[in-house]
Amino acid sequence: MKNLAIPPPGDSLSRAIFWAQMRCWGRCLLVLILWGGIGIAGLCSPFLFGENIKSSLGVSLSTFWLPFLFTAVVVWNCARDWQARLQLNAHGLDHWTRNGYASEVAADYADQFSCELESLSTILSVGKPRWFVTARKGLSIKVYSPAASVSRAAILLTSDMLAAKFSLAGRRTLLAHELAHVRLRGYLFDMLCASANIVAWSGLAVASLFVPAYLGWNLLLLAVVVPATCWVASSIGDLVSALVSRIHEDGADRIADIVVGPGAVSACLIHLLHVQLCSMKNGKENFFDRRRAPGFIGALRYFRGELLAEHPHELARIAISRKRK
Repeated sequence: MKNLAIPPPGDSLSRAIFWAQMRCWGRCLLVLILWGGIGIAGLCSPFLFGENIKSSLGVSLSTFWLPFLFTAVVVWNCARDWQARLQLNAHGLDHWTRNGYASEVAADYADQFSCELESLSTILSVGKPRWFVTARKGLSIKVYSPAASVSRAAILLTSDMLAAKFSLAGRRTLLAHELAHVRLRGYLFDMLCASANIVAWSGLAVASLFVPAYLGWNLLLLAVVVPATCWVASSIGDLVSALVSRIHEDGADRIADIVVGPGAVSACLIHLLHVQLCSMKNGKENFFDRRRAPGFIGALRYFRGELLAEHPHELARIAISRKRK
């Protein structure tokens, strides 16, 4: 694949993009390997503790059928996600226009964004995406692409985003960030993250069955430990998914700063915050703190929301981008 080869030493821009991509992938893979490794260790627990369990039926069920079942679930999940991503091709995207959700921008509509797509696609070695505008309210832009391909993609943005007055650098920054997600294969890592969550959850569920039985706990206590372990594993899986998403967002910001210029992301975000602030009906209330509610419960909800957020906080992204100047 073209964008996986190390660029020649003379091409400093391509080399910077390549190493930013490798940095992002390395961090994501480290998280997924550690989390998935915990699940694999849990799936091995019957071979370590099963000999002390009197029920041979339970041993055979857990050592063979449970891992087989969990493997089947992983394969099914991957196949379903893969099929969903592959629908985003030249024909599958037309359902957006058929059901009235969005309208495709004409090729000759050389307004704010379209004139920048081709040059940025070439720089990032990805296919030029189609782009659509939806009438939904709010400032939003998002890219969709198949998990295994960088040649097909679609950018969906709201009419409010299209109406916002961006400078040339701002337009390039927005598009470079979204095309960087295609380059980083964000949807492929979504699929890997979902698979790692299933492996980890199933492994911890198996371990919660065998380790307490090995220690001689009674069935009543076992009935509490297993559901609690599954809940904890599910919660940790949500945190891992959010962490991987934030790593990808940071990688896309880094690549956008490389392509457009140091600090470009911070300038673009400040402009977006300014536009959003001017359009808010309720003034400045709760603008920067993700609608934090008062009191202790509100603080807990705010903290949980920050942990599970798929994007880093806007102010953190601005600060990090400014440090790259």
